[in-house]
Amino acid sequence: MKVLIILGALVLLSLLIYRAVKPYLATARRLLSFVRDVRRMSAGGTTVAGAPRTTNTEIKKLVRCASCGVWLPAARAIALRSAASSYCSHACLERAVEQSEGQKTTRRNRQA
Repeated sequence: MKVLIILGALVLLSLLIYRAVKPYLATARRLLSFVRDVRRMSAGGTTVAGAPRTTNTEIKKLVRCASCGVWLPAARAIALRSAASSYCSHACLERAVEQSEGQKTTRRNRQA
């Protein structure tokens, strides 16, 4: 019986201490979260939400390779000045040129 009374008193005492310290724990948690976000922003180049940091002039736009159909960032795509097509690599660009030349020769043969 004495043990239950002592345990009850200890539980009540710890609840009262936790209730008194709870606002300070919440403040410390917010402060640590802020410090972690600042470190992540300065080191990794990301925003607080975890998304990659973008500048006003840089827009993360995806384009599709005209040859193989792979989606890639527009900044990495190979684009021709004369055409609106974008390619993911020089190999895809060469493949597209070979295919278009093959179609031209087929058309010429049909017309002749």
